[in-house]
Amino acid sequence: MSFQYRFLQGLLERMYGSNVVVTYRFDRDLAPDESPVVLIEGIPVLKGGLAPVPVVKYLNRLGISRNVPPKIK
Repeated sequence: MSFQYRFLQGLLERMYGSNVVVTYRFDRDLAPDESPVVLIEGIPVLKGGLAPVPVVKYLNRLGISRNVPPKIK
């Protein structure tokens, strides 16, 4: 599992908790701009990279609620 995937998974888990399930798939038979593929609940959201911004924008368009950050005392 790549560092970029672990970063993306951790970021989304922190932001959305269990509201989002992320799956990472790398296929050596695909062109470099087609793999890896990021799936959100089975729907391909991003191909050819693991950038968090497009994924977060997609989730925002869907109206997925974010976790409320804990208050700092």
